[in-house]
Amino acid sequence: MRYFFIISQLYLLLLFSSLSIAGDLLTFEIDSIRETRSKNDFFARTEVDINISGDNLKNYRGILPIEITKAYTDNNTILKEKEYHTAENIFSFVKILKNNKSSQRVNLTIPKRSDKKLFIEGEFSLYKPQKSSLIVFEDYNKLSLKKLKTKTLQQNGIDLLFFTKYEFQDFITNSQTFINKLKLKNINIHDALVEKYGSEMTYVAENYRRFFHGDYWDIYFIISGNWQRVVNVEFFNKVGRRINNASKSIVHGPNNIIVLLDFDNNLPSNGDIKVEIIQDGDITIHPFKLSADLI
Repeated sequence: MRYFFIISQLYLLLLFSSLSIAGDLLTFEIDSIRETRSKNDFFARTEVDINISGDNLKNYRGILPIEITKAYTDNNTILKEKEYHTAENIFSFVKILKNNKSSQRVNLTIPKRSDKKLFIEGEFSLYKPQKSSLIVFEDYNKLSLKKLKTKTLQQNGIDLLFFTKYEFQDFITNSQTFINKLKLKNINIHDALVEKYGSEMTYVAENYRRFFHGDYWDIYFIISGNWQRVVNVEFFNKVGRRINNASKSIVHGPNNIIVLLDFDNNLPSNGDIKVEIIQDGDITIHPFKLSADLI
């Protein structure tokens, strides 16, 4: 079946800007809308870019995913809301740009071709971390396969554990030696991982073949407990320079996530880990209400 797609230039109307709970006057504008339509409307789609501006925006570090509370058209077409809000994913905040403007794309699906107007209501969550929300662990080569503990992490119910692929592969290969040494009976590789490193390894242990054969990833980072509060993990060398921007993949377990990191080059023999979390008081809510003409 052949589809005809139309990308149209749309004229926009801002209903009003919003005053945040924190008292910072910020302006929310629909910057652009790109609309794609097809004959049977199955692929109909509208992409919205919303820009934020304001003198105090530079005081924030980033923007968390938008929470859309209402999204509808003039024909009372209710748009799918579950596609917009992804705050349960870590590493998802948008960093504030130096020119005091930033944007977050919202994808809206309009199934009817006769719609002419779009209405969006929701909230922006702006992120400004406290000093205690930025946690540094020194000498990462001494921390592998040990629980990373601080008072702040404990207060926020976050457990961290990381290891390299080589350590993981070595343990799997030599797991029987570990079992024999401790004189453990009726225990397998899965149980041995949990026995040695704790319950955080349960999901990895149950799916160890998946991780064991994964040559691509350099670091396995397990985040348990309130893992939703972790928004960034970075590695730095001893002179404070970030070690290249690692590729990331996130695997969801029942009670934790495993963040897989791959670095362009080999990690230096030593350096620091910086973990960034969200605590109470780090987020301010900024409601907005916008309207746009689909012409």
